[in-house]
Amino acid sequence: MFIENCLFLNVNGSICSFNYPNKNSVINLEPIFNLYSVYMGSTAGFRSDIYFDLCKNTSLPVCNGNGINVCQKFSNEMHSLGSFYNITFNNNDFLIRYESSNTDSKQNCSSQNTYEIYKRVTYFQFICNRNFPNITVVYASEPKVCLYEIHMESKYFCDCENCVQPHTSSCYNGKCQCNPYTTGETCEQLNIKITNVVSTSINGGIGYLIGDFALIIPNFEVYIGGIQCGYRKLIDLTKIEISVPGGIGNQSIIITDGISSYHSPILFEYIFVPCQSDCSQPHGNCDILFGVCSCDSQTNGSNCEFLNIKIDSIISTTINGGVGYLNGDFQFITPNFNVFVGEKLCTDVELVNASTIRILVLPDNGFKKVNITDGISSYVSPILFEYINVPCLYNCSQPHGECNLFFGVCTCDNQTIGDDCEFLNIKIHSIKSTSINGGFGFINGDFQYIIPNFKVFVGETLCKDVKLLNDTTIEISVPPGVGFKNVTITDGPSSYLSPILFEYINIPCLFNCSQPHGECNLLLGVCTCDTQTNGTGCENSRIYIDSIDPTDGNGGTTYLYGYFGNTTSNLYIKIGDNNCNNIQQTNETLIKCDIGVGSGFKDVLLQDRDLQIKVENLFQYFVPITTNKPKQCFNECGGPNQGICLSSGCSCILPWIGNDCMSKIVIIPQPSTNYSNPSTEIPLFESINNTNNEIENKLFISLISIIKLRELDFNSKELNSFPFKEWEFNKINSETSQFKTNFTNLGLTTNVTVTLQWFNKETDFEFSNQIIKMNPSSIKYTIEISEFKFSSKLNQLQLIMKASISVNKTIEICSDKEFGETSNGDDSNYLKIQVDNHSLYGRFIKRALIDSIPRSIDNVQLDSSMNIVDSASQSQSFIGISVPYFKKEIIIDPDFSILVGSPSNSVNSICSLNDSSNFSKTKISAIVICGFFGIVTISTIAIYSYYKKKHDRNVINEIRLKLTTKQVDILIFIKRALIDSTPRSIENVQLDSSMNIVDSASQSQSFIGISVPYFKNEIIIDPDFSILVVSPSNSVNSICSLNDSDGFSKTKITAIVICGFFGIVTVSTIAIYSYYKKKHDRNIIHEIRLKLTTKQVYN
Repeated sequence: MFIENCLFLNVNGSICSFNYPNKNSVINLEPIFNLYSVYMGSTAGFRSDIYFDLCKNTSLPVCNGNGINVCQKFSNEMHSLGSFYNITFNNNDFLIRYESSNTDSKQNCSSQNTYEIYKRVTYFQFICNRNFPNITVVYASEPKVCLYEIHMESKYFCDCENCVQPHTSSCYNGKCQCNPYTTGETCEQLNIKITNVVSTSINGGIGYLIGDFALIIPNFEVYIGGIQCGYRKLIDLTKIEISVPGGIGNQSIIITDGISSYHSPILFEYIFVPCQSDCSQPHGNCDILFGVCSCDSQTNGSNCEFLNIKIDSIISTTINGGVGYLNGDFQFITPNFNVFVGEKLCTDVELVNASTIRILVLPDNGFKKVNITDGISSYVSPILFEYINVPCLYNCSQPHGECNLFFGVCTCDNQTIGDDCEFLNIKIHSIKSTSINGGFGFINGDFQYIIPNFKVFVGETLCKDVKLLNDTTIEISVPPGVGFKNVTITDGPSSYLSPILFEYINIPCLFNCSQPHGECNLLLGVCTCDTQTNGTGCENSRIYIDSIDPTDGNGGTTYLYGYFGNTTSNLYIKIGDNNCNNIQQTNETLIKCDIGVGSGFKDVLLQDRDLQIKVENLFQYFVPITTNKPKQCFNECGGPNQGICLSSGCSCILPWIGNDCMSKIVIIPQPSTNYSNPSTEIPLFESINNTNNEIENKLFISLISIIKLRELDFNSKELNSFPFKEWEFNKINSETSQFKTNFTNLGLTTNVTVTLQWFNKETDFEFSNQIIKMNPSSIKYTIEISEFKFSSKLNQLQLIMKASISVNKTIEICSDKEFGETSNGDDSNYLKIQVDNHSLYGRFIKRALIDSIPRSIDNVQLDSSMNIVDSASQSQSFIGISVPYFKKEIIIDPDFSILVGSPSNSVNSICSLNDSSNFSKTKISAIVICGFFGIVTISTIAIYSYYKKKHDRNVINEIRLKLTTKQVDILIFIKRALIDSTPRSIENVQLDSSMNIVDSASQSQSFIGISVPYFKNEIIIDPDFSILVVSPSNSVNSICSLNDSDGFSKTKITAIVICGFFGIVTVSTIAIYSYYKKKHDRNIIHEIRLKLTTKQVYN
C-alpha cells in the first residue's frame, strides 16, 4: 500500500543522471542523496523511519566491478543495505536491487507487521513521469515482508526524446538543450535564415543566398530541388555563393550538415533563355520552357540548321562532266532541294529513291565539295566529288603501244597483246624441269614474236644463261631450288606468266632421318632432327653427361648435368647396379632421380630409346658423416668446476679443455702477422720460481704452417706433390688476413686461398651445417681449394700442415704429443703437442664443404713418414687433411689454441734429466787405482761381486716395481675383407724376416702383409689399433738392457787383482768406495722415484 504522509529532508543533490534511457542504459549513481528519511507511518504505536546515506564508494564483485554500497541509517546506527546486485530495465522504468549480507538472530521475516532491518532483499524502483509537477516526492510501499519498493517521480529524471546528436548539449525537464548552431524541439533545425535568393538560368551557374548565416555549421551542404550544389562558399555572415546545376521551374532550397537542416521559405526560380536563330523556321519550334529547339524530321542540330540526310558514297564523272550519283540516306530530304558540286549548281537533279540522287555535273577537274540545301538548312558531304581523268593504263607499255587519248585505248605492236600491251605475244606448252640442285631446263611453246632481249625468271630467281634455240624451244640455266615455281618471260615493260609451273624434283633424305629422331623435308631433301640428335641424317647423338652429384652411402636424390634434349617416357638411368627411380627432367641440361644405397665409384648409364651413353666411375657414394665414439671420462673431468662427464666423454667448462678437462686455454695477445706466407708464430713468455727458489724465465714458441698439397692414390701412395712457394697477401681487417697462391697440374690451374682469423673471445660460427664453438685466443685457418685435375676419380687430395712448440729450456723437462678424437660433441680430431706444461692444441674438423656439400674427410698424423725433430724441449707434428675426389671446390676449417696444464707423464714422453750426481769415469778410475795397494783384493772383489749382482737385481726389481705398467701397441688384423662388396677371407703375414727391422731394448717394430685375392671394383680392409697396459715382458725372446755402468768388467778385475799385490790397504779403500757407491745408487733410485711422479724416464 502507499503511505499518505511523507516527509522529504536534506536534499542537496540529484539522485542520478540519465543518458539515452532504455534497456541498455548506463546508470550513474553518483552524486546521490547525502541523507534523507522516509516516514512510513505508525503500526501498533511503532514509528518506522528509513534513513539512507552513502556509506562508501568501492568496487563490487558484480557488474564488472562497478557500483556502490548504499547504507540504511536507523536511529544512531548505520547499517549496510548490501552490495549492488543488478539493474533490471523496463520500458519506462528501471529497478535497482541490493542484497544484504547481514543476519539477525533476533528477528526474522515471518511476521506480517514486524520490520526487519538486517536480513532482507531491498528493491528501489525509479519511475519517470513527464506530467508530474516539478517537485521531488518519495513514495515508499511494502508489498510484502522484507521487500521495499521506492518509487521516484520527478521531471528531473525524465529524458528528452529524439534529441539530434551531436547538436544536443543536455536535456532539461524533458526538453533538448541545443548548441548555438541548431534550434527546434529536438535541435533538428539549423539556426540560420534566408531572406533573398539570386537565381540562375535554366542552364545553371553561380547563384547567391542572402540572409543571416552568423551561426551556420562549418561543414554545410546546399541542395536545390534535392540536387546537391557542386560548390558552396560562405562569402560573409550574410551571403553564400553556390554553383547551381541546370534545372527548370521553382525548386526548394535546403541547407544541412547531414544531421540538422534548414528549409528556405523562398524558392529558387530558374530563368528561361530564348532559342537561337529562331530554330531555322519553318523547320523548328522553340520550347521556351527549356530554351531548346524542337526540329522537324527533315532537320537536326541545336537550331535545326542541318538537313537530316547522309551521303555514304559518290559516283563521280570524268573531267568532261556528265551524270553522277550520290548514295546515302535521303528518306527525310526536303522536296525542293538543290545540289552544288563545288560552286557550280547541278542543272538537273533527280531523287531516284530514298538512297540515290542522280545529278548532272558540269565539266571541271580536281576534288570538290558536295552541298545539298533548301535555302534554310543544308548538308555538306564529308566525301568529296572527284573528277576522273581518262589516260591509257601503263602508257600502253611503251614502246609496245600507243594511247588514243580520245578513247583512252592502246594500239599494240605484234610482240604484245592486252588492253595496255602488257602481255608478250608468246605461249608456253611444256617445261622440262631439273632437280632441286638446278641445271639446264627447256621451255617449249610458240616464240615466233618473242622480243630479242628477253629474260626468264623461275620463281623470283633470274636465269643467268638463256638461249632461244628456235621458234619453239628456249634453253635456260636454272639455279638450285625446291618446290613449284612460276615461270615469267619479260622484257621489262611487258611480260608473260606461264600457266605451267616449273617443278623442282625432290631428293630423299639420308638414313630416312634416323627415325624417330628426324623428319625429312621432301622439298629440301633435308632432315629436321629432334633435340637429341644432329647430322645430315640425324645419325649423331647429342646427349652427354658432364657430371652427377654424389650422395652418401644411403643414397638419395642426385642431379645429372649435361645435355639430354627433350627426353621421352623411355628414359632409363642406371648407376652401378641400381636403377635410378623417380626420374624428373628439369630442362634440357638437368635431370634428377633417386638412387639407392651403395659405396665407392659407379658407372652411370643413361638410355632414351635407341640413344645410350655410359660414363665409367662418374658417380660417387661418399662416406656418411659420422660422430666420434664415446670416450671414457678420466680424472673425473677435472672436477665439477672444470667439466662434467657425459655419455660422449668429458664436456669441459671454459676455459678448460681436453679429453680430461685438465688443460686450460691461455689468454694471449693476437700474434703478429706473417706477410710472406700463412704461417703463425705464437710466442709466450713465462717467469716462475723453480724448486731452488730461483727465478726461471721460459720462452715458449708455437708455430703453425701449411706445407704442401699432394695427390694420393686409393692406397694413400703419393702420386704428385705441390709445395707452396709464393703467396699473395691481403689484409681484410685487424683480425683477419688472407693469402692466395696457385699451381698448375695437367693443364689446369688450381687456386688456394687461406684465410686466417683471430678470435679474442668465445664465438660460435657455422661450418658444414654444424655450429662450431671457437675458444678465446684461438686462430682459425679457412682453406679453400678450387678445381683440381685428378689423375683418377679414385684418388684423393691431401693438405699437409705442420705444428710445433719449443721452449728455451733443455734440462728437467719433457715433451709429448697426442692425436685422437674430441669428446665435447664437435666430432673432430685433435692434435696436442706439449713441451713442459704448455701445449699447442689443434682441432681438425672431420667434415669439409666438398662441392658445397658437407662430407666426411680424414685427418691423419704423418709423423712416421715425415722428417720430424723431437726432443725434450721441442715437439712437432705433421697432419694430413685428406679429401676425396671433388669437381669444383673444397673448404676445410682447422683451428689452434695455446693450453697450459700439468707436465706430461705419458710413456711416449721425451725427457731430459739432471745427471750431476752421477759418478764420472775419472772418479771410478781413481778409486780403482787405489786397489793396487792390497794383495787381498782378490777375495775382497769376489765377495763384492757377489753382493754387487745381488744389488743390481734389487735395483732392477725396484725399477720394474715402479714400472709395473707399460703401454703396448696391439694391432688386430681381421682375416676377412669386403671384396667387390662381398665378405671374403684374406691372409695376414708377419714379414719381419724379410724386412730390415731395427729392434732394441727401447724400440720394437714389425711389418705385416695383408694379402687379398683378385678383385674387379674395390676392396675394403679394416685393421684397428689399441694401446694396452701390461706387465713387463719376461719372454725368452725379450731384448733387455741393464745398467752396468758401475759393474766390473774382466779387464778391470784383472787389473785390480794385479794391483792388489801392492797394498793390503785396499780393503779399507774398497770399503770407502762401497759406501759412496751405495749412496750414489740411493740417489739414482730417489731421482727415478721423483721423476716417475710426473714424467717417464727412458733407460
